[in-house]
Amino acid sequence: MSVNASSIPKGDSIEKSKQLKERGNYYFSQQNYNDAISCYTQAIKLNSNDSIFYSNRARCYLNLFRYENALEDAQASIQLDSTNIKAHIIAVKSQANLAKFSYDMEKIEIALNQCRAAVLVAKIMGSKDFIKICKELKHKIKALKWCVSIEHHNQQVHELLNYYGRMPALESSLKKYVKYISTPEIPESLNCAITFDLFIDPVTNSTGHSYEREAIQAYMNAGRHYIDPISRQEALWNVLIPNKNMKDAVKYYVKTEFPWARISPTPIESSEINF
Repeated sequence: MSVNASSIPKGDSIEKSKQLKERGNYYFSQQNYNDAISCYTQAIKLNSNDSIFYSNRARCYLNLFRYENALEDAQASIQLDSTNIKAHIIAVKSQANLAKFSYDMEKIEIALNQCRAAVLVAKIMGSKDFIKICKELKHKIKALKWCVSIEHHNQQVHELLNYYGRMPALESSLKKYVKYISTPEIPESLNCAITFDLFIDPVTNSTGHSYEREAIQAYMNAGRHYIDPISRQEALWNVLIPNKNMKDAVKYYVKTEFPWARISPTPIESSEINF
């Protein structure tokens, strides 16, 4: 279905542009992204100073996997209103997807910097929901950076061994020094025994065992007697001490050994990371 500005009730250009935006929002809600784009485009022609028109159109492009268009509109939206957090998030997702499909480390760094900027905007706005979204995106981009780095290395190793494999004298020497990098498993000690997930806010109870705070509190509230899940000994209700050493260990390992751990319980490839 084509959309034409002439079908909009007459009035000044600002009012018409708002009506076009509302119509575009309706098409977007119906997942009719092309007609939504047409509406937002006409709204922009009538009023090119509204940040939301650009971010709404960028959101359509993002859902159509047109990442370059989405990024361009998101950046235009941010120029008009630097506090448009939705535009920041679309820019991050678009840049991250472009980096993912091009295996471009420079683009990954750009996406990471954009994400840091988005976190700051979300904090200024005081929006916990947007802060959470931005932090989740940051974890994904860091995981992407790690995965692409490993995949680049292993591809180079494969090509070297494949090429020099026809030369036995060189092949044996190469295999001593040129090796594939394997993805390490997460040590069980860094996972909560209740959730089986990586610790985020670890606490230690009176028996000396550590658990994720929310998980052990829910466990304690579920029964009249507090029996430690691991030792099966009775524990004190009012003793939950933050385990800073465990928290620091998780941060260290996530940063150096397995950045993917924040988004997946098992090792993943770059192609499996969705933005």
